[in-house]
Amino acid sequence: MLQYSRFSRILLLLVLCLIASNVRGDDQQDAGHLLQSKIQGKIFTLKTFDRSDRLYFKSDGTLVGGRGLGPWTLYANVEVSEVLIHGDRLEIQGNRIFMRYDDKRKELVGARASKVSIEIEIEPNDLSSAALGKPLRAVFLAPGEKLADRVPSYWRQFLETGVDTKSLDEIQSAFGKKSEKPPKSADYDIPPKEISAPSPDFSDEARRVRFQGSVLLSLIVNEEGKTENIVILKPLGMGLDEKAVETVQNWKFKPAMREGVPASVKIKLQITFRM
Repeated sequence: MLQYSRFSRILLLLVLCLIASNVRGDDQQDAGHLLQSKIQGKIFTLKTFDRSDRLYFKSDGTLVGGRGLGPWTLYANVEVSEVLIHGDRLEIQGNRIFMRYDDKRKELVGARASKVSIEIEIEPNDLSSAALGKPLRAVFLAPGEKLADRVPSYWRQFLETGVDTKSLDEIQSAFGKKSEKPPKSADYDIPPKEISAPSPDFSDEARRVRFQGSVLLSLIVNEEGKTENIVILKPLGMGLDEKAVETVQNWKFKPAMREGVPASVKIKLQITFRM
């Protein structure tokens, strides 16, 4: 299983534990300590991938303010370090968990990163497990919910099925190149050819730690030489996958030809990030 899936399963178990327990401290400090004892050091997955290091949510999960959405590999996962209750607010202090792809393990793995503070509105006079569990389930992934349902469509195949190892084997000889020239097949006589193919930018977070590598994409080059239906086959993490997709969406090709007529074909591209 992928590393992110293990994070999600931990969250689901914690939420169920929280609801089943009887979180009724004599005061807010006791309730905060009890809740902290259950979730400290655990990793939760946010439903909203905002870039801000201070997040404020209403009890229904609505984010107030924020800096705008970012890649889930940078802004979805949070490791809890401290829990406090202040009147009508539940405050969770922790660290972002940045996700990066491990080629040896063939999965996404996490690394502790920047500090983050999350405040959630709660009922000030109700510290029961049900009252605290409801806003937590609104802000974090809850039972029956999947990360794949909350990310851009190009991520879903990977999050549902994992790495396409067959595709990795097929392009092993092309590693280090920006793209793979698709083999000839019965579908076309002449493969598509890149006309405009600018390189993607690094995410700030990846550039800061000099993280680099390759993203493997599947896509269609249509009869007009435009790209569509982009899917991540092997990610890289650290926000670089989104950079690769955003750039390839604007690539231009001379379309493939089939019996002298432009044809829509499916190809694979390897986008490499190098410092």
